[in-house]
Amino acid sequence: MHLDAYKMCTKFHKDIHNSFAAKKLLNKANPNQKDKLIFFKDCQNFLIATVSKILQRSCLQYNVVKGLSYFDPNLIGSSPSVAEKRFSTVLQEFYDKHLITSETAEKTKNQVKLFVRTQQEIFKNYGDEQLDVFFSKLLKNKPEMADLA
Repeated sequence: MHLDAYKMCTKFHKDIHNSFAAKKLLNKANPNQKDKLIFFKDCQNFLIATVSKILQRSCLQYNVVKGLSYFDPNLIGSSPSVAEKRFSTVLQEFYDKHLITSETAEKTKNQVKLFVRTQQEIFKNYGDEQLDVFFSKLLKNKPEMADLA
């Protein structure tokens, strides 16, 4: 996901809403139209810079965080292929950081595919149960899925 604060900001200065205090001070200063326009543009630039800084430092910029959305049972139930792709992203990140071997990544990926396909109906009917409880129930007494537990 890439959000560009500059592209998102396409409002004209008359559509930008400043606080009541800013409007009061602006009217009190009695500026000309050019000064008002400069003021609104400065406000707009400040907000753009602030939003850009927040987005740069957001954890959503990291692939592993995006990939961890794989663990949403609703996603697995509705779009198993998207979920598997996101899980592959997580495995790739772990492999790139030397946290797992390629063999472990492949084995885990295959186990996840099997797990998702055999439990598809359960994922589709997921309610509001805590994720740790939900997944531990599914993986309980399944020795073939030991690496996932």
